[in-house]
Amino acid sequence: MSIKKVNLLQGYNNYFPKRKIANFTEKCNEYFKREKILTKANYNYTCNDSNITYQDSIFGNRLPQINFLKRFSKYFSSIFGKKVSEEKAIEKMNLYQKLSYIKEPEEFCKKAFEQIKNDFGYKDINIPLVLDKNIKSDASWNSAECRMSVFCDNSMKLDGLKKIGIIEYLLHEFRHVKQTELAYRTSPDKLLDAMDENYTRRTIGWIIEQPDIAQQLIKQGLVKSLEDFQQLFRKMGLKEKVDNKIYMNGRKVVFDKEKARVMLDKTFGDLEPLKKGSLKYKKGLRFIEGERTYIPYSIDENKYKNGILEKDAFKTGKKWHSIIDLTI
Repeated sequence: MSIKKVNLLQGYNNYFPKRKIANFTEKCNEYFKREKILTKANYNYTCNDSNITYQDSIFGNRLPQINFLKRFSKYFSSIFGKKVSEEKAIEKMNLYQKLSYIKEPEEFCKKAFEQIKNDFGYKDINIPLVLDKNIKSDASWNSAECRMSVFCDNSMKLDGLKKIGIIEYLLHEFRHVKQTELAYRTSPDKLLDAMDENYTRRTIGWIIEQPDIAQQLIKQGLVKSLEDFQQLFRKMGLKEKVDNKIYMNGRKVVFDKEKARVMLDKTFGDLEPLKKGSLKYKKGLRFIEGERTYIPYSIDENKYKNGILEKDAFKTGKKWHSIIDLTI
């Protein structure tokens, strides 16, 4: 009677396929890789000797965790519109936490502006920052003049919540910068035409915010009250195509298209035009339409928030607060 040769590993391989062993190994390697990334995290305010308090810190005291890495990466990628690896996400957490150590409002605004400007990919692009304590909004991006304004008063209390808020406003406005960039790289002419078409509506929005102009019209008998004044101009601003002629100090208000072209060329002119039909090109067309149909907050709050440009920009604030929540 002959003895059959038996493969002792056959049963083992049936129960433990090579692919499963490989998957287990890959998962172990991935786990150790992420563990190594976590060792670089020092955004917890108790992880350093800066003597910063919880109230003045941007991030909280929750210790870094592996299961948060993917979420940090996802949120930052969404905010900046580009892939941010888990390792890069931790680096950004550390850099933003360093801003917590700044005590002077003006210095904080400048440093936060530069950090966010770099993170959006505009390190080598000249985008002026104007610190102003007289503007009505927390921050604004002027797409025609390609400059950013941020409310900054050196007398304000700069605690952790205030720092979180300033960063949120800057992230929001730099999202508008990205919108302008993509619109410009899609078609400078179409963008300028859209800005020109919407200029009167934006001017009307600005006029509604000026109480002194309302008082002048009341004195002239053109309107009876502030409510009449606002209702009149809001009605004008909500027209599908605002073709009203607006005069300021006896002169007709017109959009200086050539001046805007010079500023846009100066800011984004070195960037390559987008390939027609590409995803970014389609986004650019959508943002051009957003410029054309933009409705200021003072004219209609709901239409302002649900407009193409603002709806996109407000997402950055939600993602930023999601990051903050993971550290509390």
